[in-house]
Amino acid sequence: MATVASAAQRSEPAKLAFLPSADDRVHVERLRDGDRVAIAALFDRHGAAIERVLLRVLGPDPELPDLLHDVFVQAMTGIGRYRGDAATLRPWLLQIAVRTARKCMRRRATRRFLGLRTPGELPEIADATDPEQQTAVGRAQLALLRLPADLRIAFGLRWIAGMQLDEVAAACEVSLATAKRRLAQARARFERVAARDPVLASWLREVAS
Repeated sequence: MATVASAAQRSEPAKLAFLPSADDRVHVERLRDGDRVAIAALFDRHGAAIERVLLRVLGPDPELPDLLHDVFVQAMTGIGRYRGDAATLRPWLLQIAVRTARKCMRRRATRRFLGLRTPGELPEIADATDPEQQTAVGRAQLALLRLPADLRIAFGLRWIAGMQLDEVAAACEVSLATAKRRLAQARARFERVAARDPVLASWLREVAS
């Protein structure tokens, strides 16, 4: 099967006209048929949003393009089992993105446990030009790395991506009660770590003020 990126590159914008957003049934049917234009339309409509979620959960990461591609490959592999319509494709893609991020986190946690280095896991923060801010953001990322994958994902979706509680629960495929519990645990653990770091604690007070 052609990659999502190559399908998107080959499609012409004019050809997407036959896939208006209101025609949910046609879009899903064409996706199930492996239609390249439909695949390109899926990526065109949702790729940027899914990439932002991966960024908010994982932080700046050299693997983001590959992980984004994996999300859409998994979507096309599982589209035959999809029972919604095009209106609910984004929440479904978010669930796949969360699973992909969780798998990446756990793989890296295993590497750290074995003493193996993950190249580029904490790259420079491009949009934090102030050295003190960059240091604080880097330490915040290190603090988040200490959270279990499920807590880190919930934290990233809620307080970095700014998703609503019900959206976090849906993306994580858990109940509202479970989402609330994970968020409370994530926040408490993060604040405990931050409190022991004078630079991070000071920065967090400034952000909250």
